[in-house]
Amino acid sequence: GTDGHKYINGVLDKLAQDVRAVEIAHARKKD
Repeated sequence: GTDGHKYINGVLDKLAQDVRAVEIAHARKKD
């Protein structure tokens, strides 16, 4: 169970970073 959670957390972290990067890029374009 724990290894699976670690893997999922790692994937979610990467996805979250990608989403933030996209949001930041859009915010900069608005300016």
